[in-house]
Amino acid sequence: MGEEALCCPRSPRRDVVAASEVSKDFQDGTRRVEIVFTDVDGTLLNGKQELTLEVERAIKASTDAGVPVVMATGKAVGPWLNDVLPRIPRPIARIHLQGQCILDADGAVLRAQALPADVLEAVHSFARKYHSTLVFYTSDKVFGEQLNAHTERLLFYGEPKPEKVPDLSRFVEETRKRENGFHVESMVLPGQGADSYSSPVLKALILESEEVMPGLRARLAAELGSRAHLTSALPGMLEVLSAGACKGAGVAWLLDRLGISPENAMALGDGENDAEMLRTVGLGVAMANAVDPTLEAADAVTLSNDANGVACAIRRYVLKPREKPAEDGARGNK
Repeated sequence: MGEEALCCPRSPRRDVVAASEVSKDFQDGTRRVEIVFTDVDGTLLNGKQELTLEVERAIKASTDAGVPVVMATGKAVGPWLNDVLPRIPRPIARIHLQGQCILDADGAVLRAQALPADVLEAVHSFARKYHSTLVFYTSDKVFGEQLNAHTERLLFYGEPKPEKVPDLSRFVEETRKRENGFHVESMVLPGQGADSYSSPVLKALILESEEVMPGLRARLAAELGSRAHLTSALPGMLEVLSAGACKGAGVAWLLDRLGISPENAMALGDGENDAEMLRTVGLGVAMANAVDPTLEAADAVTLSNDANGVACAIRRYVLKPREKPAEDGARGNK
């Protein structure tokens, strides 16, 4: 199946006509994409965790056309950036940890949302009760009481190597001190090497078998209620975020700061955690390998991450519409 067959406006679970009209407006230049947000794992990178040359060239062409490309990931600042970041030309910002942490082009923190102490305490108690693996994320570190096959999975995605600590409840104590005004300090920047427990916890992650996770998620959701937001980027991984936090909220915050309307933004993703982001922008594009909730949220579907789907979408919705005025002018001069 060729690129034209897959990189096309369609939405398997929505009104196809309405979805097609949205994407066609961007395709024919009626509406313009001014900024692109892309998920990383399963979207920007292929199944081997590689940024292909074709995708890299498309990103450069987009940037050269005045349309910046911003990574929006659930991952922390980690080794995965060593290969990817130098190949993203003129980055303006990065969204990490599902929108809980937003950095500028130099890696300085623009925004960070720490999980409240009561949520950390509840998640810690829950994980102990059900004997589940739990890790806490700061902006650039991962901590856990137990390191096992579950935490080893994180290394494949280039996350920081999990560090073992005696008791995660120390993070709860330090968070509570900050909330009570006893230990107020500025956000620790990535790489500053401060004391492990001094950095705010920005995300909690429970790792379990895929078979057990659905029931576990339902029980945790019932326990936390509206105090936190749960999402998942990969099977067997359940992420706990601040109430109201998600990639979509992070994208909306950054767009407001940049003075760009969400209607002029395109977002690409494949995971459940990308669905809100696709709904936030004017043009949401799901990868062919996306899960159902993300396909349902999309205005269009591109090729898979193993078939350079990001490059396909950039060419179709960013680059080709910008060629049309020149083409039309050339025809008019004949």
